Amino acid sequence: MLFLTKLHLENFCSYKHHTFDFKKPDGNPYQYICFFGPNGIGKTMLLEAISLLTMNQKGRNPEYVKRSLRKYVRNRDYDPSYERISGHVYRNDFAIETQNNLAEMIIEGTYEMDGESYIVRLTQNGFDRNDLAPEGNGPGPWG
Repeated sequence: MLFLTKLHLENFCSYKHHTFDFKKPDGNPYQYICFFGPNGIGKTMLLEAISLLTMNQKGRNPEYVKRSLRKYVRNRDYDPSYERISGHVYRNDFAIETQNNLAEMIIEGTYEMDGESYIVRLTQNGFDRNDLAPEGNGPGPWG
């Protein structure tokens, strides 16, 4: 079973820079996660970020993906000609890439399955699920 253990949001809707940790104090992932709070606090956008990160983009038109994600960018003054497809898996480290001081939306989730950690990164330019596998360990959980 695949568990979300960490979610990092940057310039996503009302979240400028926030990391959510979904692990128990003993380091194991929670089997169930519940979000609650007052209206307008960002619960739905948090679920939307998780949905965007986990939805299957394979076979979709890259331009469609980029256009559909741009509505979530917190700072909408970014340069629309700025094109970089980002879809990377990192073992342990988190890296923020910037160019020309442009605001970039980042949704990054850390997942665990069968003792392996997978980090999936999504920007407003989309990502390629074919790249999602730990280094040297086959196709990863998404095939």
